[in-house]
Amino acid sequence: MDDADRTLLSRRTMLAGGAGSAAAAFIAAGPPADAAESASAVWHTAVFHFAPAHWAVAVSAFREMRSASRTHPGNLSYEVFRSAEDPGSFFIVEHWASAAALAAHEQTRIFNAVGRNILNRYAEVHAAVTGVPL
Repeated sequence: MDDADRTLLSRRTMLAGGAGSAAAAFIAAGPPADAAESASAVWHTAVFHFAPAHWAVAVSAFREMRSASRTHPGNLSYEVFRSAEDPGSFFIVEHWASAAALAAHEQTRIFNAVGRNILNRYAEVHAAVTGVPL
C-alpha cells in the first residue's frame, strides 16, 4: 500500500467507521514505505473531533504539541492532520524510536498542559492506538 492509498484509507475509514476505526486502520496499514524501521519503533495515532466553538483552540494546541514533540528524545516524526471533509476532525500520527520514548513523551509538561488539559478537555471524541510495523 502506498502513502496515497494509506491516506485515503484513513479518511474513508474515519468517515465510515468512526475515529477508533480510522486509527486502527492507519496502524494496520503499516508505516509509509520510506519510514525508518527498527525492532523497537512504535507508531501512535490519535483521532479527535471538536465542536466548531473549539476549532481555533484545537488548531493552536495541535501546533504547540507538534512543535514541542518533535524535539523530544526518540521522536522520529510527529504529524498533525485536519480532515478535508470535516474541519472539526483532526488526527495525529507519531513515530517513536521505542515504546519507552513514547511513554516519556506522555510524561512531559507539554503533553500534560496541552494534550490532557486542552485537547482532551475540549474534544468530543478522542481515540488512540499504538502499533508496531508487521
